[in-house]
Amino acid sequence: MNDELTMTEAAERLGISRTTLGRLVREGVLPVRHNPLDKRERLIPEEAILRLVGTGRPRFVSDGAGDNAGGPNASEVKEWIRARWPRSC
Repeated sequence: MNDELTMTEAAERLGISRTTLGRLVREGVLPVRHNPLDKRERLIPEEAILRLVGTGRPRFVSDGAGDNAGGPNASEVKEWIRARWPRSC
């Protein structure tokens, strides 16, 4: 079985909010499945997170985050993801 991350763990790994992560899941950018032992919990393959961040491991911030001024906003994150990650996965 592949290593999988919870939604909270995946958001922390990407440096984004759970809300932004949920948006990426809803839009099909990140694959997700329900935990067979707890249907309330959703899991994201760690491989998908690693492919998303690549080797540079960028830290994204959601729109309106005041503590990381100058970082990309959510629309820039979405554009970056769509440009670098094919939907065929």
